Amino acid sequence: MDILVFSDSHGEIERMRATINCLRPDAVLHLGDGVREFETLAAEDSSRRIYLAVRGNCDRGGIEEPKERLFTWEGLRILALHGYTKGVKHGTEALERYAREQQADIVLYGHTHRKEDLYLPGVEGEKGLRLFNPGSIGDPFYPSFGVLHIKNGQVVSSCSDIDFT
Repeated sequence: MDILVFSDSHGEIERMRATINCLRPDAVLHLGDGVREFETLAAEDSSRRIYLAVRGNCDRGGIEEPKERLFTWEGLRILALHGYTKGVKHGTEALERYAREQQADIVLYGHTHRKEDLYLPGVEGEKGLRLFNPGSIGDPFYPSFGVLHIKNGQVVSSCSDIDFT
């Protein structure tokens, strides 16, 4: 399963549309701050692609999406949230603790507009944890997105910059 991950689109619907059309993923996730335009893309898509989103701190006014989601895909527990509720602009320690409490294998977050793809090994019997932030597809200078390829309970992840000039 290929999962395209966006965050912080801040109105850049065409960037998301172009990326989806180019990569043709099985699922698309949005980690907040641009959920309204993401919902527009989901409504337009006639494929059987899965669309999921979480609400960010800038998503206001009738946005129904939850602040976080915890789900399992191909045996991996994935926690998705925007990150502002865990103070990620000041470090990921609170996010890491929370993700481990939720027994997540992968935590997807945004808010910082900075890409991160980091594997933290487990300590004292805990399982490892992957921290994954796709950056910001809406960044005016360095737009980026992430891709998770999950197969047989294993994940290969990457964050990519894009040049829309």
